[in-house]
Amino acid sequence: MSTTSPGLAVRQLLSGIIDYAGLFPPAGLELNETTTNFVGYLRHPDAWMLARLVVPAGKLAGLKWPAGQGGGQPLPVSVLIPGIEPDAAAFGKALEQVLANLTNTVRVGDAVAIETRADSVAGLERTASRIAELEGCRAIPVFWEMPHDKPELPELIEGLRSLRRVEFDAGLVPRHCAKIRTGGVEAHLIPPLDQVAGFIHACALARVPFKATAGLHHPVRGDQALTYQPNSPRGVMHGFLNVFLAAAAAWEHGAPVRSLESILAVDDPASFQIEGDTIAVAGFRLTASQLGRTRVEFALAFGSCSFIEPVEDLVRMGWPLESRECEVAASTT
Repeated sequence: MSTTSPGLAVRQLLSGIIDYAGLFPPAGLELNETTTNFVGYLRHPDAWMLARLVVPAGKLAGLKWPAGQGGGQPLPVSVLIPGIEPDAAAFGKALEQVLANLTNTVRVGDAVAIETRADSVAGLERTASRIAELEGCRAIPVFWEMPHDKPELPELIEGLRSLRRVEFDAGLVPRHCAKIRTGGVEAHLIPPLDQVAGFIHACALARVPFKATAGLHHPVRGDQALTYQPNSPRGVMHGFLNVFLAAAAAWEHGAPVRSLESILAVDDPASFQIEGDTIAVAGFRLTASQLGRTRVEFALAFGSCSFIEPVEDLVRMGWPLESRECEVAASTT
């Protein structure tokens, strides 16, 4: 296996960018297989691109390192809990499951997060209040999936901005972040360019960080199979390079929605140019320091049911990663 060191701009853009979600479609693996995959990826030459393991709260109790591994350390996880709307009881049960596993599964701090949903400002405020009441959850970042195609979006993002301001004024590290669903196993679940651009722009204006989930298996926008099944339906999927470089343009340059749409629309891999310690696309030149700030402060990660697939695609594009040859996982996770 030949190797090369990634350039600084590539390292800053891609470090810790993938939250592995093998439990979810289209992979849909069992917990043990997903955990085994994740632990294996932690030893991969490109493990620097890996962040957390995404797990529903109901599966936390069964989460453990493979036999003989881990040294007693908890796994870094992002825990999914249902929104308080419409089922407050399910939300409460999931929150109890998180608390019950804080000591033996979930590592408090940067290695753990909660992901939930808010469809109204009232629901956002109720959920945030419940989480804040729980001592063990006060330090955990919370990502709020929001209806990016609904008129409530600006009000919800403003609600997150307000929550972050209250935490900052109290001397705490602001932890409330947005989340956008960028795809799914059916074409109609892929949001159009203007909605993704509008979401990124609104979050940048409010200085609210975000993560993305679903439909970002590939670096560059293009027509792709939506599942791993034969005769899978196809659709034009967003590229994670498009999304995160658009985020950098919004965060660092205040790019307007139209410019963000232009970056999101790029479908030629050759249009992403690595030039020294910069990456250029669609008229924007982003330095390593700008990309680093964007990733730390704004565009935090994306959830993918595959870790190998995004890495392999980058290698095929000729991007300088640690590993120039990647073995395809038999499970296509």
